[in-house]
Amino acid sequence: MVNALAAYAFARLEFPGRGVLFAGVVALIILPVEVLAIPMFLTARDVGLTGRYGAALGGLIVPFLAQAFNIYFLRQHFLLVPTELEEAAVVDGAGVWRRFWNVALPAVRPALATVVVIDLLTHWSDFLWPLMIATREETRTVQLSLANLFTQPPVRWGEIMACAVLTTLPVVALFRLLQRYIVPSETRAGIK
Repeated sequence: MVNALAAYAFARLEFPGRGVLFAGVVALIILPVEVLAIPMFLTARDVGLTGRYGAALGGLIVPFLAQAFNIYFLRQHFLLVPTELEEAAVVDGAGVWRRFWNVALPAVRPALATVVVIDLLTHWSDFLWPLMIATREETRTVQLSLANLFTQPPVRWGEIMACAVLTTLPVVALFRLLQRYIVPSETRAGIK
């Protein structure tokens, strides 16, 4: 939701510094998480997103609510939505929020599904950030628990392979659910 709101603002709203801010967002795409890991961890620690169970879960989620690539990707799709659709909504008395929620967001449904799948794949297989934040047993992610199986001798390869297969099932299930939304790439909804 945060990504979609920011992308819509960059695509459709006029405000001072929009171009400079968007250039900053695009510049953030080239920075890998590994470069930002220490500053992000220090910020998460200072805000209290490490340690306790609920706080560590927040530390796994909050830093990735807004991502530069998602904002860029969704902005490009919002730009493809014909302005005539939004102009018709303005004639009907729709404000900015209603144009976003009822016109633009449904038109970019395939892009939203793509962002969800990319985010799930990225964060489901993430190792470094959960290793830094999830310090307790109950906050470990699946990938950390799977890696922990290698550290307990003797290494039981059958169990490790079975767990590795099980870790792929949620990703495959979500992709299967969203597959029909990902396939259409044209966002020409509403224009006949």
